[in-house]
Amino acid sequence: MGRPPKDIKRDRQISIRLTDNELAEIVTRAGAAGTTPTEYGRTRLLAGRNTLMRSLATAEVAQQERLVQIHLRRLGNLLNQMVRHMHQTGEVLPDVVSLLTELRAIISGRGLP
Repeated sequence: MGRPPKDIKRDRQISIRLTDNELAEIVTRAGAAGTTPTEYGRTRLLAGRNTLMRSLATAEVAQQERLVQIHLRRLGNLLNQMVRHMHQTGEVLPDVVSLLTELRAIISGRGLP
């Protein structure tokens, strides 16, 4: 069984020449926007200036959110390792109390003390 037909048949192509760096930049931006390079290019070529700026800002926010998730995951792993060490040894690591106080302040939105 084949794919179902699409509502819009795209049967026309254009070709553009890019350097390796330009292509890499497009692939990176498309990945950050959560789309393919082809869809990314089509959207950018057909979008008005305001739409383009909004979508670039949205892509930047999405990239920042992914970075925050990565860092939070790493932080969670480190905290888990610290707690496991303290449970196994009974030793409280230096600066743990101040570190946890700072983390609580950041998470609650007050920033660093």
